[in-house]
Amino acid sequence: MTSQPLDYFDDLVEYLSKKSIAYHISGSNLRLNFEQRIGGNTEGAEESKQDEGKNVKVDIQILKVDDNKHCVKFSYKDPQTKIGVSNNLDILNHFKSIRDDETLRMFCDTTYEEGQAQ
Repeated sequence: MTSQPLDYFDDLVEYLSKKSIAYHISGSNLRLNFEQRIGGNTEGAEESKQDEGKNVKVDIQILKVDDNKHCVKFSYKDPQTKIGVSNNLDILNHFKSIRDDETLRMFCDTTYEEGQAQ
């Protein structure tokens, strides 16, 4: 991301507010987190427990790459065990829905998957 990090953070907060998502902003850096139900089938009350989705803790942090560039790190964890849950299609779709939202996609210069570069 080559824009000002506060611009992205402000638009991210506005996006979450419009979606009525209760978030917590860190007091020491450009970071916020919130709990979200990911996946599941919301249609029909007779669906099995597996189709109800899963609560995850979403952590979004803006990191400085160099003086002119910043990146946005998304992490998804189980709220009880604190273990990462990123290998899930529902998680990927949730990330893409935020990244590709009309108000936020203009900040997306490039994407980087942690662990891919060696």
